[in-house]
Amino acid sequence: MVTSPYLTAREACAYLRIPSMSAFYTFKHRTKLRAYRRGGILLFKVSDLDAVLECDQPVQEPRRRLKAVR
Repeated sequence: MVTSPYLTAREACAYLRIPSMSAFYTFKHRTKLRAYRRGGILLFKVSDLDAVLECDQPVQEPRRRLKAVR
């Protein structure tokens, strides 16, 4: 059996034990996790996922845009 160094978004979500796909995409955005695209499928390197988990820096909250008051 050949094992790939890449995981799909759903597999990465399970690998990181994140409870939902929406939480995974939020995590991806906040950590600036690199994704690769093969056709229409997002792929994530296992080594990148491990590196994010080993990082000592906290996840930064994205800046929220302020709405203009009229």
